[in-house]
Amino acid sequence: MFSSVQRKCISIIAFDRQVTLEDQRVLESTDYDVPLDIKAEQHMFTDKPGIIMRRKLAALLKAHGEVEVRRSRDPEPTPMVGQTQKRGRSSPPWV
Repeated sequence: MFSSVQRKCISIIAFDRQVTLEDQRVLESTDYDVPLDIKAEQHMFTDKPGIIMRRKLAALLKAHGEVEVRRSRDPEPTPMVGQTQKRGRSSPPWV
């Protein structure tokens, strides 16, 4: 028989495992090949953390004399539902 502390630990571990498996499914279904050049896509305010990460990664590559390598095909960005994609648009100030 498990003690109350052990049962609580088992419950926490089970919950953590469930969250990890959900995250794994989301991450494995996400296209990892995003351009570091943020002008290649249309962005929303909620993209700000990812944009900061891309800028830092691009700076790191540049500092070490490296260049971004992408897949051979570079698909066109898909506009979000209800929006039209515009060429030559100006980026929001946080991009």
